[in-house]
Amino acid sequence: MRLVLPHALQRTVQALLMLPLSAWSQSGEALTLQAGTEPKSVVAVVRHSESNPCGVELQFGDGRAEKRRLEPGEAWTVPHTYSTDGQFTVKAVGTLVVRGLKTAGGCKLDASTTVAVQGNTASLAAAPSASPAAAAAPVPAGTQAPANPPAADETRDLLVLYHQDASGLRMVSALDGTKRLASPEALQRGYSYCIVMYPQSYAALNSASMPFQTLVQRPLDRIVSTLAGSKPGPARAMDCVQSRGNEVFLQQRPDFLLVQRQALPVLARNPKTLERYESFQTIKVETLERIVAADQARQQQAADNERQRAGQLEELATADSREHVGSLSLRLPGNEGLRYCTLSYKDATGAAVLGYAFKGADVLSNSFRAHLKEQRISATVGSRPFHKAYGSVEELYLDLQKNPENCAVYVDFPKQLRMVMKAIERDQGKRRYELNEILPVAGLRDAWAQRSGHADWAASEFASSIDASGDQVKALAGLGVSSKSQFDQAVAEMKSSKYGTGNSAGEVLAYLNDKQAAPKGQTALSVKQDRERQARAAEEQQKAEERKRQADHAREFPYTATLSCGMGGRHMNLVACFSGQHTKTQLELRNGSQYKMYQAWEVGQAGRNTSEGVVIPLRANFALKAQNIHETLLLSLKVQETATGRTLYEKSAGRFGVVAAQD
Repeated sequence: MRLVLPHALQRTVQALLMLPLSAWSQSGEALTLQAGTEPKSVVAVVRHSESNPCGVELQFGDGRAEKRRLEPGEAWTVPHTYSTDGQFTVKAVGTLVVRGLKTAGGCKLDASTTVAVQGNTASLAAAPSASPAAAAAPVPAGTQAPANPPAADETRDLLVLYHQDASGLRMVSALDGTKRLASPEALQRGYSYCIVMYPQSYAALNSASMPFQTLVQRPLDRIVSTLAGSKPGPARAMDCVQSRGNEVFLQQRPDFLLVQRQALPVLARNPKTLERYESFQTIKVETLERIVAADQARQQQAADNERQRAGQLEELATADSREHVGSLSLRLPGNEGLRYCTLSYKDATGAAVLGYAFKGADVLSNSFRAHLKEQRISATVGSRPFHKAYGSVEELYLDLQKNPENCAVYVDFPKQLRMVMKAIERDQGKRRYELNEILPVAGLRDAWAQRSGHADWAASEFASSIDASGDQVKALAGLGVSSKSQFDQAVAEMKSSKYGTGNSAGEVLAYLNDKQAAPKGQTALSVKQDRERQARAAEEQQKAEERKRQADHAREFPYTATLSCGMGGRHMNLVACFSGQHTKTQLELRNGSQYKMYQAWEVGQAGRNTSEGVVIPLRANFALKAQNIHETLLLSLKVQETATGRTLYEKSAGRFGVVAAQD
C-alpha cells in the first residue's frame, strides 16, 4: 500500500523544504586534513563543537564517501589511501542521516580542500573553505548558510528503511564490522513493506499496465534479494500510516519503509515515528524512470510485433495457407490450469499443431506468462497437450461461449484463427484475445518428431514407413540408410545373400552391422554363422557347467526337504503352523554336523522360500522334526532325492501332529 499525505501535511512539508537548513538541522564544524603515515594517504578530521547532533558526509573525491551522525564535541577521524595519482577534492557536507530515533538533519557545513597525490606523497592545499556556491547563496537575516538543497529529482528518491526488530531483519556484525542478516532464510518466507509518498510526484510513472506499487516492487525485490542472498518470498504491501492534524505516525510497522525523500522530514519530526528503523538503501527516481521506459519500449515492441503478425495472418488466411500455424490466447487460466484446444487433425497437419503446442509458453505473450507465474500455473506441456479437439470451427466457437474454461489457448491454421477472431470482435464489440506467434509448419513437425524420439520429421516419416523405433532409425542412418528406398535396397541385398528372409528393421540392422564388421574375404552371412557357432558353443559350455554344479550339489546335499503349511495341497504360510494363539512350536534340524532349533518366527530361515514352501538342502546325515500347532492348516514334509527328484518320504500332520524324517 502507499500513503497519500493529506493536503495540510503536504503544505507543511513544502513550507519546511523552503526554510533554510538551520530551521531543522544542527550546526557543524570545520574539516581539517593531515598527511597520513602510509604512502598516498591522508587523514580527514571533522570537528563538531556545538550543542546538537547533526549529519555529515565526507567525500574523498575518488568515489569513496562516508556518512556519520556527529555528537556534540565529537571529532570524526577518517584515514584514506588513494590508489592513483592526481588531484582530488575532499569535501565535508551536511546531509540527513537516518538512524531511527537518532535520525539527524544535516550539519551546516560545506567545506572542501584539494589533495595532490604524486608518487608516494599526498600534498595538502590550504585550509578548507566554504564552497563559492554556499558563500554566495542568499541567507535570510538571523540564520546561517544552509547546505546545498537536494536536486529536484532527488526529492523523489525513495529511501528504504528496515525495521531492526523484524524477525527476519536482525543484523549481526562480522569481524570486519560489516552488517549481515542473522537469519537470511527468514526472508524466504516473504516480507512486508509500506510506501510513503506524494502521488503527484510520480504521476508520470503510474500507468494501468504498471501501477506504481508494482513498479517500486521490482527494485525493492532486488535490494531484498541482495540482503537475503537469494530470492525472497512474496512481498506484502501494507497501509501503515495515519495522520492526525499535522502529525503523522505509523499504525503498523512493516519490515521495510519506502519513504519519498521529500516526505521524510514530516515523519522525522516525531522521533518515535521512525523508532527502530535504520536507513538501508535508496531507490533512485532515475531507476524507476528506466524501468518505466523499458516497459514502455517492450509494450511498443509487442504492439509492433502484433500488428506485424496481424498483417501476416490476414495474408496467410486469405491464401488458406497450411504452411503456418498460430494461436489465440482467449482467456487467462484459473484453477483449471493451462488448457489448449484445436480442431481434429491427423498425420502431417496433426503433427504441426502438436508441435506448436509443444512450444509451450514460449509462443505466448509476456503478460500471459506473467499471469501463469503469478498464479503458479504450470506451463509444462505433456505428451497430450490438447484438452479438447473439436470437429469444426463452429463447434469450437459454440463451446467457447458455453464453457470458456475449456480453452485458454486455441491453436490452428491462419484461416480458422481469423474466423474465430472476427466472431469474437463481432459478438463482444472489441478484441478479447491475443494473437500469438505464427510459425512455419516445417519446424513444428520437426518439434513433434523430436518429442517422439526422432531426429526430425523426415526421420519420423521414415520410421513409420518401416515400422521402426527412433533408436533403430538413428542406427540405420549411421549405416547409410535414411530413406525408404535405401531400406528396400538393403532388404533385397540381405535376401539375395541368404542372410535372412524377413524385412524388419531389426533384421536389416543386424545384416548391415555384420556386413560392416566382416573382415576382408568374408561376408555378412559368414560373420553371422561364426557368431551363431560361438553362441552354440558358449551355450553348451554353460549347460555343462550347470550340470557339473548340480552334480556337485547333489553329492554334498543328496536330499531336499520341502516344508509347507496350507490346505488343499496349496502352501500358504509356514509360520502359521508353528505359531498358535497361546503356544508356539519349533523346527528341529540336524544337517550333517550342523544343528539348530528354529523358533516359530525363524522357520523361514531354514532354507529357500518358494511358492511350494521352504526348500531345505539336506546332507547324507540329517534329522528333521516339526510339530503343527494350527487348528485348520496342515503341516507337510516331503523329502526328495536331489539328483533324480524322486520322492522318498511325504507326510502331513494336523494340529499337534508331528512330521519327521532322518537318514
